[in-house]
Amino acid sequence: AGMAGTIKPPALPVGLVLLVVVVVALRKEGRAWLGYAAWSVAGMALPLAGVAWFLARERAVAAFVDAVRGMWPYYARLAPRPLGWLLLHSVSPLLPLVMVWVVVLVARAAVRSEAPERPGWERVALWLGLAMGLLSYLGQRKGYPYHRYPLLAFLLLLIALDLNDALRRRGVLRMCGAVGLAVGALILAPVSLYKITTYDGRSDELYAMLGGDLNRLGGAQLSHHVQCLDTFSGCINALDRMQLVESTGFLLDLFFWPRQPGRVTEEMRAKFWTAIHENPPWVFVV
Repeated sequence: AGMAGTIKPPALPVGLVLLVVVVVALRKEGRAWLGYAAWSVAGMALPLAGVAWFLARERAVAAFVDAVRGMWPYYARLAPRPLGWLLLHSVSPLLPLVMVWVVVLVARAAVRSEAPERPGWERVALWLGLAMGLLSYLGQRKGYPYHRYPLLAFLLLLIALDLNDALRRRGVLRMCGAVGLAVGALILAPVSLYKITTYDGRSDELYAMLGGDLNRLGGAQLSHHVQCLDTFSGCINALDRMQLVESTGFLLDLFFWPRQPGRVTEEMRAKFWTAIHENPPWVFVV
């Protein structure tokens, strides 16, 4: 959770909530919990301390705080999706499996006795993780596929547990459990595996073209003298692989031609204009 939180801050409360669940479970069992909690918090804090040390070493703390207060809130307001759209797409890759799971939950609730057994702390933790993943997905308001990964990870675990439990029942429950596990094992898993093994996120063709151009224009001598102006990360990735540093610290043109201009975008445009004149690039990548 600590390492994930250095990339996506919503992962931090997930770790803390799960820690609370475990501590409560340990106390109910009469087991020592203070040392467990202390080591857990220390483990979560370690990656955050590493990031803080890195920012301090690079003298970037002020820039980080400035981004948190300005650029990040501005980006969060861009192109928000409606709540209905977000909910519909939150589980869309697993929709057939989720429908079978809902049938299992309803059928299991209908056949339970008047005093249903309480779920163990592990299942409570999964439900809380699922809720936090959903809140994180909705809070980002963009609906990008990778925003739903934490939600789907906890959801798949819960579905697998409930379908496995349904196999030990009778009638509709057993049939739904068998159908659901068959869909997951024979359709969802192979399709996902195929997509993973055939996906190439390295953009080698773009890198080869851009790298060839940059080598002809100076290669290693372009470090601190080249500037990307693109709306995606192809240029930045190419410079990273060639170990070239940009003229300025600006990565994208998203903030320079904004649909919703404001104080943040005007300040960034002014800083970029100043940085370009202080160190004029030999090469622009547009």
